[in-house]
Amino acid sequence: MVNFARIASLCLCITACADMRPSAAITPSIVVRGVDSGTRQKVDDFYSVEPDCSNPGYPEIKILRNPSHGAASVAIGEAYPGFAKDNIRYECNKKKVATSQVWYESASGFHGKDSFEIQVRFSNSTLRLFTYNVDVI
Repeated sequence: MVNFARIASLCLCITACADMRPSAAITPSIVVRGVDSGTRQKVDDFYSVEPDCSNPGYPEIKILRNPSHGAASVAIGEAYPGFAKDNIRYECNKKKVATSQVWYESASGFHGKDSFEIQVRFSNSTLRLFTYNVDVI
């Protein structure tokens, strides 16, 4: 004999499980930059900074989509951060901190629009996506 209560219970469970979704997708931030044609230029810095201005680890940058008319690359460097005045790290703005840098260089002679995408994972495991729209002049 068919146990309709059991079938109904299983259907409800399957429906509930089917509706479980992974965590919300990360929406990329859009960054617009202007660069000179054929010149390697830094387009961004990413840093993790402790309140004492020390570096807990470099953000890991992965290029997800390369530009169509040039090359994107990643390097380690230093830069002055830009923390807001009410941030505990504001005093760190007075000295350079360790950074992971994003660089772009267009193909020689190219003028126009290009774009690429990166993923940044910070030392605290925060994950962010960025789309760079580059105007090459």
